[in-house]
Amino acid sequence: MCKRCLVFILFAVVLFTVDAPAIEIDWDDEDYETNHTSLNLAINGYGIGFGNSPRLRGIRINLRDQDVEEVIGINLTFWKPGPNPQADITGLAFGLYGPSADRLAFLPVGLISVNAESSIAGISLGGLAVVSEGTIEGIALGGLATVAEEKASGILLGGLATVCAEGLDGISAGGFASVIDGNLSGITAGGLACVVGGNLEGISASGFASVVDGNLSGITAGGLACVVGGNLEGISA
Repeated sequence: MCKRCLVFILFAVVLFTVDAPAIEIDWDDEDYETNHTSLNLAINGYGIGFGNSPRLRGIRINLRDQDVEEVIGINLTFWKPGPNPQADITGLAFGLYGPSADRLAFLPVGLISVNAESSIAGISLGGLAVVSEGTIEGIALGGLATVAEEKASGILLGGLATVCAEGLDGISAGGFASVIDGNLSGITAGGLACVVGGNLEGISASGFASVVDGNLSGITAGGLACVVGGNLEGISA
């Protein structure tokens, strides 16, 4: 039963998160054209900018970000961003659709999603999803899903699911499932299931099934079943 549960969880996570078109990142589009037209009230790069300025420190307001290089301060956008493969945005990055960059730090917020290619650090909030193709450090909350394709540290929360592809140091909770394809040091909780692909040091709790593919040192609890693939030092209920 638990193996079937694991397969179902992974299928559901892929269906609701990885394949969702609203959170896809594609930096390989060679057909776009960049327009860096802007009105900057700035001195030596510090000030207020209106438009698609590539670099600014201060307050930057733009309809749609594309080929941004660096922004430190406040970045406000109103439309789905274009490719930003080199963008490094630090500060409050707020988008009606959502910020998208190579690196996001401090407070990225998107009504639809928050996307980064290399890393997200700080507190990130996405109406539907928070997705990093690299690491996540800090607190990440996605209305449907929070996904880190490399190791994460901090607190990750997803309305349906959280996914950490290379392990987690911290806390992960998903309304439907929490999936960690690596080692976990901390706490994981899922409404239906929790899956840890490596070793667990801490606590795993779910309403349906809790699966640890490696060794467990701590506590695991599942409403119907608990599975530990390696050695158990602790409590399984």
